[in-house]
Amino acid sequence: MIEDSPTGARAARAAGMLTIAWPQHADLLFEAADHVVEDPAALDWDGLCGVAERMAAD
Repeated sequence: MIEDSPTGARAARAAGMLTIAWPQHADLLFEAADHVVEDPAALDWDGLCGVAERMAAD
C-alpha cells in the first residue's frame, strides 16, 4: 500500500500490508511505514514485490 497520510499508513500496517509512505508534506511522521520515499519512481518495485510475497507466505 502506498500512503500519503500517517493515519492511512497505520491502517495499512495494522492490516498486515507492506506500507510505503509518500509524504506530501515534509513535516509528517510515518513511524508505521516500512519504507518512506520522496519519489515512487525511485523504488525498486521488483524488490518490494518479493518482500510482499514473503509477507503473504508467512
